[in-house]
Amino acid sequence: MDFYLQGESTPIASNVAYKTAVDFVSKKLTKDMVFEVKKAGQNTVLATSDKYNLWDRRVYTIWSGGYQAGTGDKNFLFLQCYIIELSKKKKYYH
Repeated sequence: MDFYLQGESTPIASNVAYKTAVDFVSKKLTKDMVFEVKKAGQNTVLATSDKYNLWDRRVYTIWSGGYQAGTGDKNFLFLQCYIIELSKKKKYYH
């Protein structure tokens, strides 16, 4: 899977396989950031996150779960943002 910031043509992470992670990526943070996941090398958006307001001096993990071809309440693909603020942990599910 490829992970993108909405509106950008270059992925922030490419060809991410199931149960794997990628190295740290540094991005300029802005208000109302939206993330998208696409099948590797393709343009069709499989899932889109809600808007996130991300701040400097924080660590964020963007991850996806679910089923690419799923439908219904439990069989779908989703994106989530896990935020670590200094020594506190908060989970935001969208």
